[in-house]
Amino acid sequence: MIYRVLVNNGILIVNGSTAAIIGAGTVRVTAIKAESNNYKEATATGNITIEKAPAPAIIYPTAAGSITYGQKLSNCALTGGSTEYGTFIWKDGSTVPAEAADTGAKGDRGDRIGGIAAGIAVIVLSLGIYFIVKRKKGEEV
Repeated sequence: MIYRVLVNNGILIVNGSTAAIIGAGTVRVTAIKAESNNYKEATATGNITIEKAPAPAIIYPTAAGSITYGQKLSNCALTGGSTEYGTFIWKDGSTVPAEAADTGAKGDRGDRIGGIAAGIAVIVLSLGIYFIVKRKKGEEV
């Protein structure tokens, strides 16, 4: 059996007897059964409708703890969040935020859930620079 669809239809790609869904919509499919010793060639045509599935409910992770000024986002773990469709990672773990920021995280299976990304709040602590002043005996500070 061979199946055919209009090329570049945006919904279905057919290669011989294998089909791959690439979008939502209605596509016209023609099935052709080759002639054999017992039967003549037969052709049938019909429409197939593929509906877009609803987006799954996604619970975004939170940043565990905090990082100190100068540290990369990758030093702060992401905890919680939905794991049914993949895991979350920092969009760019090498980013060094200058202050508390709403930073980007993405799902590692973003290609399958529509590239969903979320802002994750990260607490960035200041370095807290301290000076120790030593004085010589009899010197005023």
